[in-house]
Amino acid sequence: MEGPIPLETRLKLLKETITKLKRIRKLAQDTSRTTNSDNDDTYNVSQHKNAKVGDDTLYNQQTALYKLKDIRDPDPKKLFIEDLSALVKKARKEDKDIILTGDFNELIGDDPNGMVKVISAGGLTDAHSHQHGVVDISTYTRGVKRLDYVFVTPRLVEHILRSGYEPFHTRIASDHRGYFVDFALAGFLDRQLPSIFSASSRAIRGSHPSNITKYIKHLHEYFIENDMYRRVKEQKYWYEKDKLEKLDRMITRGMLEAEDQCRIHHREPWSKEVNEVMTTAHILRINLSSIRNNIDCSKQIAQKQSLLQKKIKVPEELREATIALRVAQKNCRKLIHDRRVKTTSIEEEQEAAFVAMNPEMDTKRAAQIFQRARDTKQMMSELPSKMNCPGGISAILVPLPMEGIELEYLAITDGPTIETVILQRNIRHFRQAEFTPLATPEVINKIGFGADTKRAEQLLDGTDDPTDITDDEWSRFLLTSMKRNSNELEIEITAEKMMNKYTRWKERTSTSPSGRHLGHYHALFRPLKAEKDKERDRLEGIRIDIIELHAGMLQTAYDNEHVYKRWEYILTCMLAKESGIPRIHRLRVIHLYECDLNLLFSIFFRELDQHCEDNYLINKGVYGCRPNRRAIDPVFVDVTQNEMAMVTRTPLVKFNNDATACFDRILVHLLSLCIRSYGMPKKLTKILGELLRVARYAIKTGIGISKETYQHSDESPAFGSGQGSGASAQGWTKLVSKLFDLHDKYGHGCKYADPWRLYNAIIGMLGFVDDNNITNNGEPWETVTDIIIRTQHDAQLWNDLLRATGGALNLDKCFAQVLAFQFGLNGAPVIAPADPTLTITIQDRLLNKEVTITPISPYKTYRFLGTEQGTSKNQKEQHGKLKKTSATHNRKLACSAMSPKCAWVHYSAVFLSSVGYPLSMCHLSQHQLHDLQKKYIPTLMNKIGIARTHAHALVFGPRSHGGIGCNDLRIEQGLDAVQNLIRQLRTPGYGKQLATIFMRTFQHASGLSQALLQYPLIRAPHLEGHYYVHIRRFLAKHRASLEIECIPKPTYERQRDEYIMDVVCSPTTTTNLMKSKLKHYTDAEIRQIYYCKSYLNVKRISDLCTADGAFILPSIAKGERSIRQSVSKLNEITQEQPGGTSWIIWRRFLSTLCREQYRFGPTTINEETEQQFSNGTLITKYWKGVPYLGRIVSKTDKYYNIEYEDGDAEDLNSAEVSKYMKKNTGEGRMTGEIGTRMRLQIPLGDWTILANKSERMWPFYYADSTDTLYRSYRKDWYTNEEIYYDCHSTNENDTDTYNYTANGNVTLLPDDASPTDVMDTDEGWRISQHQPTDSTSRVNIATDGGAIPLKGSLGFVFADEQGMILLTCYGQPSGNDPLSFRSEICALLAATRLVRLIVQYYDRKTPCDEPVRSKIQVYTDSLSMIKKLKAYNEYPTASLKTVLNSEWDVLSALNKALQWFPKEPKLSWVKSHQDDLEYDENAMPLDAYLNSEADELATIGLKRLQEKPLVPMDPESSIQFHIEGRTITRDFKRTEFSGCTNFASRNYLQERGSTNETTSMTRDAHHAWMMKMTTTYSNVLREEA
Repeated sequence: MEGPIPLETRLKLLKETITKLKRIRKLAQDTSRTTNSDNDDTYNVSQHKNAKVGDDTLYNQQTALYKLKDIRDPDPKKLFIEDLSALVKKARKEDKDIILTGDFNELIGDDPNGMVKVISAGGLTDAHSHQHGVVDISTYTRGVKRLDYVFVTPRLVEHILRSGYEPFHTRIASDHRGYFVDFALAGFLDRQLPSIFSASSRAIRGSHPSNITKYIKHLHEYFIENDMYRRVKEQKYWYEKDKLEKLDRMITRGMLEAEDQCRIHHREPWSKEVNEVMTTAHILRINLSSIRNNIDCSKQIAQKQSLLQKKIKVPEELREATIALRVAQKNCRKLIHDRRVKTTSIEEEQEAAFVAMNPEMDTKRAAQIFQRARDTKQMMSELPSKMNCPGGISAILVPLPMEGIELEYLAITDGPTIETVILQRNIRHFRQAEFTPLATPEVINKIGFGADTKRAEQLLDGTDDPTDITDDEWSRFLLTSMKRNSNELEIEITAEKMMNKYTRWKERTSTSPSGRHLGHYHALFRPLKAEKDKERDRLEGIRIDIIELHAGMLQTAYDNEHVYKRWEYILTCMLAKESGIPRIHRLRVIHLYECDLNLLFSIFFRELDQHCEDNYLINKGVYGCRPNRRAIDPVFVDVTQNEMAMVTRTPLVKFNNDATACFDRILVHLLSLCIRSYGMPKKLTKILGELLRVARYAIKTGIGISKETYQHSDESPAFGSGQGSGASAQGWTKLVSKLFDLHDKYGHGCKYADPWRLYNAIIGMLGFVDDNNITNNGEPWETVTDIIIRTQHDAQLWNDLLRATGGALNLDKCFAQVLAFQFGLNGAPVIAPADPTLTITIQDRLLNKEVTITPISPYKTYRFLGTEQGTSKNQKEQHGKLKKTSATHNRKLACSAMSPKCAWVHYSAVFLSSVGYPLSMCHLSQHQLHDLQKKYIPTLMNKIGIARTHAHALVFGPRSHGGIGCNDLRIEQGLDAVQNLIRQLRTPGYGKQLATIFMRTFQHASGLSQALLQYPLIRAPHLEGHYYVHIRRFLAKHRASLEIECIPKPTYERQRDEYIMDVVCSPTTTTNLMKSKLKHYTDAEIRQIYYCKSYLNVKRISDLCTADGAFILPSIAKGERSIRQSVSKLNEITQEQPGGTSWIIWRRFLSTLCREQYRFGPTTINEETEQQFSNGTLITKYWKGVPYLGRIVSKTDKYYNIEYEDGDAEDLNSAEVSKYMKKNTGEGRMTGEIGTRMRLQIPLGDWTILANKSERMWPFYYADSTDTLYRSYRKDWYTNEEIYYDCHSTNENDTDTYNYTANGNVTLLPDDASPTDVMDTDEGWRISQHQPTDSTSRVNIATDGGAIPLKGSLGFVFADEQGMILLTCYGQPSGNDPLSFRSEICALLAATRLVRLIVQYYDRKTPCDEPVRSKIQVYTDSLSMIKKLKAYNEYPTASLKTVLNSEWDVLSALNKALQWFPKEPKLSWVKSHQDDLEYDENAMPLDAYLNSEADELATIGLKRLQEKPLVPMDPESSIQFHIEGRTITRDFKRTEFSGCTNFASRNYLQERGSTNETTSMTRDAHHAWMMKMTTTYSNVLREEA
C-alpha cells in the first residue's frame, strides 16, 4: 500500500498479521469479468492424518466437520485434494477459465498425491514459473520452501504481463511474502474501456456545521467580488436574456467553487500523530519477526523509518524487541480510544446542530428523532444486502431473435454499446404516444406546448368546436372538458416558500446534473458553526441575502418565462426493476432535473393542489398524488365492495387495469391545457412546455453518464415529463381527473344505496396513479350477462379516453372477475363458479384488433396495490407472501452483526412496516399471524440479549407492565383495521360513502337491533362476509367497541315488539316474550332461520303477525310470500326460497312465540244422521276483523249451537255454518301439518311509529280522520319500487264496509293511518280491529382547562366590556385520561355551544330573525389550540389530514361550532397563571384576570367532579372507539395496543409472583417486578458506549 492509509484499515491489517492469516491475496483483480471464469482462493492444511495439533487449529475444525457428514476417520488434506480436483475438472469441462491462488503448504511436485493432482486435473500453469522459470524461493518466514502459488489456465497465460514475489514485510507485517500477477486488459476481458464518464460526488452536506460556515463565507465573498447581489436585483426590473443566463452560469460557478472549499478528503484523519504511532508499531513488529526468524529486514525497516519525523532506535535483542512492541501496541490502543471519543464528539456536535435547527420542537424530542435516524442509518449499513453495485446498471440483457417458448438474453457490458442500445430504447419508449389522436404535430401546433395559442384560449373559454382538431370522438370530448373552471391563480415565489420546500426535501435526493445539488440549499438553513453570537448573526444575515438571491433568480425566470440553459439538460437514470436482472424491457426510467426547476414546479403545483382540494375540483376516484390520500384507500373501497356483494348477494363485476408508462406518455400540450383549466398561471405552463420542447436527455447508468443525448422533434417526438419531474405526478392527477369525470358521465359505475335510501353513491373509476379499477353491479332486474355488457362498455370507454391523452392500457395485465351467487337447498348463498361463456372484449385502437379477456375465477385472489384481495376466507396467498417477506427479514437480521439498539430499529422500522402494511385490509387467522412472527421474534430476542424462550406475555406486553413492548401481529392486524375504519369514516370520499352505506346495510341485513360493532359480544353466527366479521371478532376478544353515528337506532313498529334475530341469537335478552318457551339454537339452525327470515323479508315479530298483533299470518308459517302480509319498504338482500328442512326449524321457532293450540272438550259425533254437520265441526267467524274459532256443540231444530274460544256462544243456521266452516278450512287453516291458526302468547300493542315513516308497507291502512281505507299498490309487491295508495270510501248501503272500487290515490297517508286487516264480504271490504298510532357590544369569554391522571376539568366565564362577570361554569371533559389540551378545547367548545343555545332560546321566546350582532372576544392560554384552529381555517382539508390525531373529535367540533357565528369570535392568547404573583382585579389586565377566574373554576371542577371516561357520540365524529368502557381520543395505536395487551401481561406477572395457588402477588411486589423488568429491557436496548 502506497502512502499513509486510514487508521481502521491499518489496525485491521496488523490484526491479520498477528493472527498469521495464511493466504495469498490477489493484489490486482478486475471485479467485472463476464467471460466464463472462476477465481478461487484456497488453503490446504499442512498437517497429515493423525497429526498432533491444537484443538482449535483448522485441521481439527475440518476433521470435526467431516465427521458431522458421517465420514469416519477423515484425512482433511487428502479430502481437500480430492474435492478441489473434482471442482477444477467440472469447471474445465464447462470450458471455464480458472485463476487458482492459495497457500498450499507444500512444494508442488514433492508429493504425487498432493496439489499435483489438482494441477493435472485442470491443465493449469504456474504463472511465476511461466515468466521466470523454476526458481527456488522461500515464501514463508519459518520455512525454506515455496508454499504460495498462482495457477491459470492456458488461455490466460498469454495475457500475463508481470508477476513476482515481494520481500517479507514490504507492505504489511506477515509471515508470507506478497505476490502479484498483472494481466493485460485488452483481450483478457470481453469489453472495451467505457467512454461514459462518472458524475462528480458531493462535498457540502448539511450535517457538517463547520463546512457550512466555510461554504457560506466563500460563496458570499464570491458574490461580493462579482457584484452578484446588485446584478440579480437589476435583472428583476430590467430583464435581458443573455445577461440573466450569464448570471446563472456565474452563480453556478461560485457555488461549485464554494463546495470545493468544503471537500472532505478521506486521508484527513491520517494525522502526524497517527502516522507516528502506527508506523512505530509496524517497524517494531517487522523487527521482532526478523529477529525470531533470522531474516534480514533492514531495507524494509529503513523504508518505514523514512516515514517518521524522527527515527526510532530498533532493539536488537529478542526481549527488548518484545517489550518495545508491547509499548507500541499499548499506544495504538490508546490512540484508538481517543479517536473514538473524538468521533463521539462529532456525533454530539451533529446532534446539537439538529436540535438547533428545530427550535419549535422540544429539545428532548428533537434529540430522540436524531438518535432514531442515526440508529436507522447504522442498522441499514449493517444489514447484508444483495445490492453490490447500488449506483445503477452496468450491463443489460437484450433478448435474442430465436424461436422458442422461453426468451434467451444476450448480456451486453461494453460501455459504448450500452449507451447506444439504451438511447435507442429510450427514443422508442418516449415516442409511444406518437400515434394517438392528439399527438400529431398539427394538433400540437394548434394548442401549443404551453397551451398559449389563440385556439387554446378558446378551448379554455368553452367557445371552440374541436371538430377540426381531431376526428376521434373521445378526444373531442376531452378537449371540450378543458373549459376553465377556475380563474388563473396569482402565485408568487418568495424566499419563505422556497426554503419551506428545501427544508422538507431530503438532502440525499439525486438531482441537478449541473452540480447544484440539494446540499447547496440545505447549507442555507442547516445549523452553522460560529464562535460568537455576533458572528452567528452576521452569517445568518449573509444566508438571508443568498436566499433572496436564489429566490430572485427564480422569480425573474418565471416573470419573463425564461428557461435557463442548465435546465434543458436532463439526466435519465436507468435502474433495473428486478434487482440483478437488467432486462432491456424491464428498466425503470427516472429523470433527474435541476433541483431549483423542480422546486419551481413544486411551489406552483402545491398551491394549485390546495386550490383544487379546497374547491372540490378533483374527482373522488383519484387517490394517487393527492393530500390526505393513501394507497390503501382504494383497497378499502374494493374490499368493502366485495363485502357488500356477499352481504346483499348481488352480482359484482370488476375490471382491473393498468396504464402503461403513464408519466412517460403525457402529452405536454394537453397537460398544459388541463392544468390551465384548473387555474395554473399561463407563465408556468409556457416554461413547462418550452422546457420539454428543447430538453436534451442523457443516459445515466452504473457505468457513468453518456455524452450522446436525444431530444424532441417532429420526426422523432419525445413525449412525457417522466418520473422525477415535479410536474408529472400532480399533472397526471389533474389529467386523469378529467378522464374520470368523463367516465362517470358516460359510463355506468357501481350503484349503492342503504336500505332506507338516505345515503346513495355511484362508485365510478378508482385509481391510484396507473392502477385503476372499474366495477359494475347493475340494476336489480339485470342478469350477470347484462352487467358484463355494462362493464365491457365502461372498460372500452376507459381505453378510448386513456388513448386520447396519449396513454394506453397494458392489456396483458388487465383482468376481470365476476361475483355471482347461487343458493343451496337450505338457502345458504354460495359464490357461483366462473362462467366460461362470459368474456369482455376490448378493441385495441392502436393495433386495430380485439383483445378478449376471460374473467378469472371468483375464488382466485388478485394483487391490488400491494395486497392480495378476493373472496378467500383464509387468504392463503396473502399469508404466503407475507411469510416469505418475514423470512427474508429474519435471515437479514440473523446474518448481521447488529447492536441491540439497531436490532430494535430493524424490528420497528423495517419488519413491522413491510409485514404490517397490508394487515389493515386483511383478515388472517390468529395462527397465520403468529406464523409470520414466530421465527423473527426469537431472533430479535437473541439480538437484544434476551432468551429466545422469553414468555410471550412479556415479549408482547407493554413496558409499563414489565413487557418488552413488541407489537403482536395478532393484535396489530385488528388495531390497524379499526384505525383504518375510523379514518375512512372521518374523511370525505368514496371510502366514507361506501363504508356508511355498507354499515347501515350490514346492520339491517343482520336482523339484529343492536349495532354490530358497538356490541360485538352479541352472538351472530349468520353474518356474511369476512373483513367486517373479523373486525367484530377482534373487538369482542379485547372487550372493545366502535360506536358509529350513521348506524340507525333500533325502531319498534309497535309496543311489545322484538327483533326476530334478537330472539333467535340471544333469547335471554328479550323483555316482551315468555323466556321459558324460547329455545337455544345451534349456529347452523340460526343460519337456517336467517335464510327463512330473509326470504320472507321480515325483521320484527310484528312483521309476522296480522294487523291486530294477535296471530301469525298463515303464509308466514307456510313459508310463502303473500300480498296479504306486510312487505318492506327498504332495499332488502337477495334470498331464494330455502328447502323444506329450513322451514321445519322456522316453524319450530314460530311455535315458541305462540300459545298452545286452542282445544275444546272431547269431540263426539252425533248419531243422528239427519244432521248436516256433526258435533265438533270447527268454524271461524270474524267480528270487526278479528277471527274467532268456534265448535258445534249441539243442534236445536234448524239451528246449530256454537261455542267460541272466548266463551261466547250463538246459534247459526246451516248456511251460516257452511260459510264459516269454509273460512276455517281456508283462511282459518294453513296446512294439514300446521293445524289451527297460531296465536301469540302476548299480543302486540299499539303502533309506535307513523305509517309514512315505517320501514314496512302493509296491504291496507285505515285512517279515522278521513274514514278511508287505503290499499297499498306497488307494481311488484316484493320489489322496492314506487308506492302509492288507492283510496276506498265507505259503502253507501253498508257503512261497515268499504267499496272495492277506488275513488282516487295518494302518495302519503294521513298521520293517523295505521295498518289493518280486511275481510272480503259481498258488499265490500270490512276492516278488522286495529290499534292507533301512539345593540352592538362585546362579550368577553375566558376559558381554561386542567388535568390530572385520568381526569380533566374545564372552566369558563362570560363578562362584559368592563369585566363584570355575567356567567361562570365549570365542568369536565369526557374521554380516557384527558390531558390539559383536551380540557382547553372542551372549555371553549362548551362556552361556544352555550352562546348558541342562549341565542336560539331567546330567538324562540322573542321572535327575531336578525343574526347575532355582539362581538365575541375569547381569551385562552392554549397557543397550540389557536394555531390548529388557524390551520383549519387556512386549509379546509387540514381537518381531514388529522382525523387520527390527538383530540380530533373535539377540535373539529370546535372548528365547526365557531363557524356558526356570522363573524367568527376573535381568539387571543393570554399568558397563564399571572395571578401567582399578584391577584388584583383592578391591577391585572382584563384578559389575565378573566383567565385566572376560569382557571379557578377549572380547579374547583378538578376537585369536585369524578372522571368521565366515556365520550357521548357527537354526529360530527362519525365513529368512536371504546375499550373497556373508555373512549380513546388520542394516541390510538399506543393506547389501543396497551389496552389489548395489559390483561395478558398482568396475569402472567401475577402468576409469576404467586407463592401458591391461592396467594397472589402483592401490589408492592407487582410494582417492583414491573420496575425491574422495565429497567432490564431499557438497559438491554441502550446503546453501548
